[in-house]
Amino acid sequence: MRAFLLLAFFAAAPPAEPALRFERPGAAPRSVSAAELRAACKAETVEVEDPYYERRKRFLAWPLRCVL
Repeated sequence: MRAFLLLAFFAAAPPAEPALRFERPGAAPRSVSAAELRAACKAETVEVEDPYYERRKRFLAWPLRCVL
């Protein structure tokens, strides 16, 4: 089984560049912007079953292994 990171952004006005922030005890926090992820990781289409709408949906996602 492969793990993926799905990012969804909902806002009326365009937000600042989205970023992930990684934190762990004893280390300085690190942020990775969406632009950096786009450059480093190839996005893939992921299809999942949506229980609310009772149908399959597709999302564009980065493989979690590449993100981490």
